[in-house]
Amino acid sequence: MQQLDAAKRGNDKRIVIRNLQVPAGVQLNLENLKPGTVVQFAGRVTFGYKEWRGPLVKISGKNVRVEGVNGNFLDAEGARWWDGKGGAGGKVKPDFIELFRLDNSVVTGLNILNAPHKMVLINFCEHLQINYMNLDNAAGKGRAFNTDGFCAGINKDIKISHVTVRNQDDCLCVLATDQILFEEAICIGGNGISIGSMGGGYTVKGLTVRKVQIIDSFNGLRIKTKKNQNALVQDVTWDDVILKDIQQRGIIIHGNYPNWRPTDEPDNKIPIRNLVINNVRGNVQKGGSNVWIWLGNGVASNWRVSNVRVTGGGLNLPCKGIPRGVNMETGAGHQQSLDWLSWHRPQQSRFLTVIRMKTSVGAFAGLFLVVAVTSAVDVNNMQQLEAAKKGNDKRIVIRNLQVPAGVQLNLENLKPGTVVQFAGRVTFGYKEWKGPLIKISGKNIRVEGSNGHSLDGEGARWWDGKGASGGKQKPDFLELYRLDNSVVTGLQIKNTPQKMVLINFCEHLQISNMNLDNAAGKGKAFNTDGFCAGVNKDIKINNVKVHNQDDCLCVLATDQILFENAVCTGGNGVSIGSMGGGYTVKGLTVRKVQIIDSFNGLRIKTKKNQKALVQDVTWDDVILKDIQQRGIIVHGNYPNWRPQDEPDNKIPIKNLVINNVRGTVQKGGSNVWIWLGNGVASNWRVSNVKVTGGGLKLPCKGIPKGVNMEEKVNSKEVSEKATEEKTDFKTDDIKRAAKEGVVSDVLCDKKEEKEVVLGVACEEKKIDEDSKERYDLQVLFGEKNNMEEMEGKWSKDDEDEDIEWKDRKDVNGDPIHLKIGEDKGNLIAGEDDLVEKHM
Repeated sequence: MQQLDAAKRGNDKRIVIRNLQVPAGVQLNLENLKPGTVVQFAGRVTFGYKEWRGPLVKISGKNVRVEGVNGNFLDAEGARWWDGKGGAGGKVKPDFIELFRLDNSVVTGLNILNAPHKMVLINFCEHLQINYMNLDNAAGKGRAFNTDGFCAGINKDIKISHVTVRNQDDCLCVLATDQILFEEAICIGGNGISIGSMGGGYTVKGLTVRKVQIIDSFNGLRIKTKKNQNALVQDVTWDDVILKDIQQRGIIIHGNYPNWRPTDEPDNKIPIRNLVINNVRGNVQKGGSNVWIWLGNGVASNWRVSNVRVTGGGLNLPCKGIPRGVNMETGAGHQQSLDWLSWHRPQQSRFLTVIRMKTSVGAFAGLFLVVAVTSAVDVNNMQQLEAAKKGNDKRIVIRNLQVPAGVQLNLENLKPGTVVQFAGRVTFGYKEWKGPLIKISGKNIRVEGSNGHSLDGEGARWWDGKGASGGKQKPDFLELYRLDNSVVTGLQIKNTPQKMVLINFCEHLQISNMNLDNAAGKGKAFNTDGFCAGVNKDIKINNVKVHNQDDCLCVLATDQILFENAVCTGGNGVSIGSMGGGYTVKGLTVRKVQIIDSFNGLRIKTKKNQKALVQDVTWDDVILKDIQQRGIIVHGNYPNWRPQDEPDNKIPIKNLVINNVRGTVQKGGSNVWIWLGNGVASNWRVSNVKVTGGGLKLPCKGIPKGVNMEEKVNSKEVSEKATEEKTDFKTDDIKRAAKEGVVSDVLCDKKEEKEVVLGVACEEKKIDEDSKERYDLQVLFGEKNNMEEMEGKWSKDDEDEDIEWKDRKDVNGDPIHLKIGEDKGNLIAGEDDLVEKHM
C-alpha cells in the first residue's frame, strides 16, 4: 500500500497491482488517476476483515483503463461478513468496488469474488464501458444477501457487456441512469434485472437489456415504483431475454413497492413510457407467476410487446394497468380468482399459505401438498463409491473426495435416473498415466455441481511445457462415454493435466453452465483442449466458459452438435478436425460465441491424402478478439498452417454458413486464410464477415465463386514467395508489431534458424565472403510501449548458439539471451513455428 500513492503521483502510465493484501479498514484508493493511466490487476488481491461500509476499492478519473490479466482475482473473502442478514442488520458489511466519476474509460477482464455486500457500484460516471467481467458470489448462497451485481446510480452512457454475475440480489439494478446498455450477460441465482425502486424525483431513461440470460433467480425482469413519490421511467427495452427456472415472477412491473403482491392499490404518480418487450421467453417454477403487472390508471403508455412466451408458473395474479391493445401471453394453466394469498419469505426458505382459493369453475375440491423426497448417499471415499452405484439411492453426492493416484473416479454404467452431484473440492493423486481421471456413462443421467464445488486436477504437477508431445505422461480429465439422453450441468473444472472434457459415443447429451478454467497453465500447459467431441450424435453445449491452452471446442466426427453462448479464452479457438480417417462432421452450429486472446479463431483443418467429409456447418454471431494468428482459417494441408504446399482436394467441405463473424486479429496475424484444393468447397454462404487488424495477408485458394469474405490489412501485404524466401521489414515495422505484443514468422526468414526469447526479431539473409548464410538480427525488448533495440550477428556455423548481452536486462533483472535452434522451450505459435514470446 505504501507504493500506491507514489505510483499514482509518478510518471508511469501503467500501475500493476499484483498479489496485494489490503489492510483491514483501508480502502484501495485509485481515485483521481491521471488521464491515460492503465491500472492492471494481477494475481490475487485480498482485504483484511473489519466491519465498515467501504467500498473496499474506489476508482475515479478520465480516460482510464482498468483491466485484469489472466488468472486475476479480487477476492473479498466475504464469508467473514455473511451472516444471513445482508444490509438489514447483523455485521456492517462493506461494498466492494465503486466506480466514481470514471469518465470516458474502460473496465475489463476483472474477476470479482465473494463480495461482502454490493459488488460493483457505478456512480456519477459518463461514457463508461464495462466488459468481460465475472462477478462470482456463488459461495454465498443462503448466507450472503444484498450482494447486488452492478448498481447504477446517477450516470450517463454506460455500456456493460459480456459479463457473468452469480449473486444473491439484483444482477443489474438501475436507479437514475440516462442511456445504459446491458447485453450479452448471464445472471445466475440472484434477483434478476431491476429498475428502481423508483422515487425521489429520479429518472431512468434509455435502458436496453439485450441478449441476456437470467437463470435460477427470484425474479426475471422487474420495474418497481414507490407510492406517493415522483419519478420517471422512459424508453426501456427488454429484447432477446431468456428466463430459466425463475422462482417467483418472470416479468413484474408494479407500482406498490415495497409490496410485491396485489394486497394494496398501485400508485399512478410515476409514469412508465415507451416500454418495449420483445422476444422474452422462458419458464417460471410452478409456485410463481409468469407475468404480473400492477399499475395505476394512466401510468403505462406507448408499450410495444411482441413474442413474449413465459410459461410454467401456476400462480395467476390479477393484473391492472396494462395499456389497451397490449397482449402478454403468460402460458399459465387454469385461470384463478384470488381471495387471499399470504406469502412468507424467510431468507433460507419459502412457503405458500393458502387461506382460500377458488378455481375458475367455482368448485373447491381440496388442497393437496405433495412433497417428493429423493434419498441420497454421500460418497467421501472410494470404498463407498461401488456400494453407492449398486444401491437403491438415485442421488449420489460426491463430496470433498480425494481420489488416490492412478485410480479412476469411475461412474460408468449408472442406473437410469441417477443424479450425480459434486460438492466441495474433489482432487486427484499424482501419477503419470493416460487417465481419464473421471469417466461417466449411463442413460437418463443427470450430473450436476453444487454451489462452491470444484473438480481440481492440480495440473501444475504435470505441466512441463511439452503437452502430449513429450515429457511427463499426462492424464485426460473427464470422459463422458456412452452417456445418452442425459444432462451435465454446473461443473467447475480447473487445472487439468491435459484434455479437459472428452465426449465419446454419446447421443442426445446436454452440457450447460460449465466453467473450464486452466488459466493458471498459461505458458506451461499444452494440449488442454476444452470440449473434445469424437463420434457422437445430437450434442448440445451452451452457457460455458473455457480458459485453456488448446482448442476450446474440437469436433472430430459428431453428427449434429450445437455450441452456443460460450466464451473461449486463451486457447486455440473452435476447430473442426484434423479431418481424415473416413470420419464425418455434420450439422455443427457455433452460435453466440466469443473467442478471446486465442491463437486461432474459427478453423477447419483437413489432412492430405485422406478421406472424410465436413457438411452443414454454421458459424453465426461469433466475436473474435485479439486473435494471434488466423481469424478464420479453412485449410487442406494440415499439419502445415501456412501456404507452403498445395492443399488436398479429397475431403469436401459442403454447405458452410459464415454469418456475422466479426472482431480483431493482432498485426502479425491474418484475418482470413482459405487454402483448399479445387472443388473442395461447395455451397458456401458468407455474410457480414468483418475481421480486421491482421497485417499478414496470405494468398487464398479454393474459395467458391461468388463468395466474398472481406478482409482488411493494416500493414504490408506479404506474398507467398516472400514469406517463404525473404522478408524486407524495416525497424519501424518491427516496433509497430512489438507494441502489439506480436511475434510472427513473417518477420523472420527460415524457421530452422531462429528463436527469440524476448521481443521480436527480424532476420535478413546475406551471403558473406565465405558463402555462408549470415543474418543481421534486430531484437526489440521491454514493455509494449517502451521498446529498445539491439543488434548482433550470427552464422549457422557458429558454435555459440546462446548470445548474451550482459549490459541488457529483462524485466526480472536477468541478462537477455538470443537463442538459436529448434528446441528451446515454450512454443506459442503453432505446430511449425519456433518463435517464443516473453510475457
